Amino acid sequence: MESLTSLRRSKAILLNFAVSKSVAMFDSSEVSCVTNRAVLICALDIILYEHRKKYGNQLNGLNGKQALHHKLLLKYKWPLSLIRDLTLTDALLALHDEIQFSALPEPVSEYLSRITHSNYPVNFP
Repeated sequence: MESLTSLRRSKAILLNFAVSKSVAMFDSSEVSCVTNRAVLICALDIILYEHRKKYGNQLNGLNGKQALHHKLLLKYKWPLSLIRDLTLTDALLALHDEIQFSALPEPVSEYLSRITHSNYPVNFP
C-alpha cells in the first residue's frame, strides 16, 4: 500500500540524514514517540483510504481532509463547522475506537505491529 511505502521511505530518509550528519546520540523515548505517531497517522490514512473506497464517487472522491470530515460527520453527526475546527489530535481521539491494529488489513497490521513492538508506549505531545 502507498502508506507502507511512504512510511518505509520516511524511515530511510531519517536514517540517511542521521548517518550523513554523524548523529550518534538520540533519545530512544523521542524516537519511540515519533515512530508511534507515524504509525498512528499511517493507520488513520489506511482507515480513510477504506472510507474513500466505500463512500467516494465520481463526483466527489473525498480527497484529502474531506474523507476525515465525512467520516466524522457520519459517525457523530456534528456540525461541519465543529468538525473543520478539530485539530488532528482531536480527530485521532474521536476515532480512537477505530484506529487499532485489528481494524487494519492483516499485512498492514502485522507490519505496523512489528515497527512498534520494540517502542516504548510514548504518545506524541
